[in-house]
Amino acid sequence: MSEYLIRLLKNKYYFFILIYGFIDVPCFSQDSRYIDSIIQIANKPNIDSVKINAYNNWGIFVYKSNTDSALLIYEKGVKIAEDYLASKKEWDKNEKRAIEVSLAHLLDEIGFYYSKTGKITFSIKYYFASLKLFEKHLYFKGIANELNNIGFIYFTHLNDYQKAKTNFEKAAKIFHALKDTLNEANTLHNLGSIYQQLKDYDKAISYFLKSIDLRLKSGDIKATPISYNYLSLIYSDNEDYDIAIKYLFQSLEISREFNDKSYYSNALSLLGRVYFDKGVIDTALIYGLEAHKTANELNFPFFIRSSSKLLSDIYKEKEQWENAYLMNELYQRLEDSTQSNYVKNEILRQEIIYEFDKKAFEDSIRFEKARLEKDFIIKTQSDKIKNDRNIRNFILLAILLAGTSALLLLNRRRLRIKAKENRMKLDTLSIEQKLLRVQMNPHFIFNALNSIQSFIIEKETKLADEYLIKFSQLLRSIIEQTQKSYITAKEEIETLMLYIEMEQLRFSNKFSYEFRLSEEINLQELMLPPLIFQPFVENAIVHGISNKTGNGKIIITMQLDQEFIKCSIEDDGIGRANAAKMKLKSKKRSSSIATQLVKDRLEKIKNQKSGSVNIIDLYDDKGNPSGTRVDIAIPKQKNRK
Repeated sequence: MSEYLIRLLKNKYYFFILIYGFIDVPCFSQDSRYIDSIIQIANKPNIDSVKINAYNNWGIFVYKSNTDSALLIYEKGVKIAEDYLASKKEWDKNEKRAIEVSLAHLLDEIGFYYSKTGKITFSIKYYFASLKLFEKHLYFKGIANELNNIGFIYFTHLNDYQKAKTNFEKAAKIFHALKDTLNEANTLHNLGSIYQQLKDYDKAISYFLKSIDLRLKSGDIKATPISYNYLSLIYSDNEDYDIAIKYLFQSLEISREFNDKSYYSNALSLLGRVYFDKGVIDTALIYGLEAHKTANELNFPFFIRSSSKLLSDIYKEKEQWENAYLMNELYQRLEDSTQSNYVKNEILRQEIIYEFDKKAFEDSIRFEKARLEKDFIIKTQSDKIKNDRNIRNFILLAILLAGTSALLLLNRRRLRIKAKENRMKLDTLSIEQKLLRVQMNPHFIFNALNSIQSFIIEKETKLADEYLIKFSQLLRSIIEQTQKSYITAKEEIETLMLYIEMEQLRFSNKFSYEFRLSEEINLQELMLPPLIFQPFVENAIVHGISNKTGNGKIIITMQLDQEFIKCSIEDDGIGRANAAKMKLKSKKRSSSIATQLVKDRLEKIKNQKSGSVNIIDLYDDKGNPSGTRVDIAIPKQKNRK
């Protein structure tokens, strides 16, 4: 086993996609006089925007050699600025603006630090804080930079391409209006990346070429490799390998010329992938190893992740299974770090807080404007009253102003209530997931364990083993599926079959079952809320068929119309009326919590028409109960993956 591979697996890496050129970092001379002057300004006793900016420049200078030390410098600058803002009572308007804009730059740098180190929940917090300050003072370049940064979070961690595209388009318009060619080129590249993910290759190529053209016109040649790399991906996906290789060699040449190891590592990894797809395995291995080595020197988790996946595939092809396993293990570790629900919920929480604070700020401006207008009107009317002695007009004016103030206060209260409701969205999401977990009747779990115990006592070890395996598979499916809002119809049916087969074993094959699916149903494409059928199937077995003399049957049907998935669960049991009588005789009370939850969930499916549940009693020719049918209508939802 390679010592190099073992050493890699012992390290912990964080996922982060970084495309250099999107953050405008000044390139300072190493002249010690420069850094000495910055430190001297930062340590001066008087606090102003120049002092705060000095901490920003000091941190940027130190960042190139020691990122953790840079973070400490940024944080010290933030504390000085925030303490100063909190302590000072009276402000010159321009002075406060200068301090808060400088603070916003520091918050942006801290957000960038946490992005690079893979701590996305911290990063998004600082990006939104920076954006609020830039928007407050209409600092448009800062606004555009933060829109870009937040767009990346939506793009890389939420896969929310629409929000990412909206942010990038806003940023591009601002940079264009400011005639900031370099950052406009960066943002056009971002938009190309979005359209590439959406498989709209013509638009993607157009944006990448526009980005390259702007860079070349402005003399920013060193940043063009990233667009060449992305162009190669498009042509490689379409099996135009020679064109892809041509773009990648252009990227390598420019990266070497400007000694940019990040673009260089990315181009090496992509070259390895192209040669692998082309079937030239040995050449692919050479580029893959070099890419992996460079990525680890840079300690960039995203590049380590992509080169690890490439090397894993190459070693599998060469049947070097141990190396393939190690590289896949490293890749999976980095891949898993991008799937954290906590990260997604934290991003959503920061977005809601940002929207609330933004509305509150806009409302305070409107309120202050109304107050100033009110004061002006009062003064004007007071002068008029003194001149005309017209008391009646003064009273009418006072009533009008009081009404206006009351309306403003009511409107402000309404906005606060609405914002509070938005803050509760995250809690609601969590509660709904917990409610889903009560769908599986606790009595079923108790009975399942009793059945396993009974099989063991009766020395039916084969049946006990089979029952235990199905039981563990069912519980695992329930835990996994109730973490999601929707699952495929295939997953729902597989879980339901596991449950039915367990009940068959428990009731000694007292009943059979049948699925009837219409031909137009695509089980992989159709999406359903998880565990939507199980409560009704459980009712059919426990209350209908188990009390029947002789064997029974359950039929589950599913068909589509224009707007709904039409499903039915039919049994030939004793019927609801007889089941109710038996409950009364046994003096047992039962609640239909799970059934009611299903109805509530169907009523609350977003962006769709409400679903419905109808329970129908079945009778034979003589009017005797012959079973029950449950008809369920679920709004259609397609798998968008």
